[in-house]
Amino acid sequence: MSSAFFLGALTLVAWTVGFIRPGYRLGAATAWGLMVLVYGLSWSGLQVRSLAARGKSPYDQILQTPLYKKVRPADLVRCERTFGRRVYTPGDFDHTVRPVLRTLIRHRLAFGGVALDDDARTLDEELSGLIGRVPAEALYGRNLLTADIERMVHRIETIPMTQPHHRGSVH
Repeated sequence: MSSAFFLGALTLVAWTVGFIRPGYRLGAATAWGLMVLVYGLSWSGLQVRSLAARGKSPYDQILQTPLYKKVRPADLVRCERTFGRRVYTPGDFDHTVRPVLRTLIRHRLAFGGVALDDDARTLDEELSGLIGRVPAEALYGRNLLTADIERMVHRIETIPMTQPHHRGSVH
């Protein structure tokens, strides 16, 4: 039954009752008004319910997705790209991995208050070779594996990092 047909039939019944029985006009008008009100409220409720039942509105989608994107640091992305391979040719090692390892060595030494030139002699043979100018082909003579890089990073991590004590600081 369509809405227009139902409301038209309801109005016709109310007018007919009011015309045939003039004493019931107020009752017919009140009954008609209440029926239209109930019909309107139930129709509105169904419409609202059908909107919620349809699923994801654009508004709901906006609420569910974060307003910001998590940004990964560029250094992390670069390191993952650099160290993401299993085998490194000596040329690849010299151009991509070695600069990162050199930076790590410099950082560890500088954090300990030592310049690279001052403390290079105390580094083990492999780390001294990393900061030197000798190409990886001459140092290793083969392709390097991820396990070799991991070993180098572990050796870099063993470089002592003691912060220099400043005068006047409280210990």
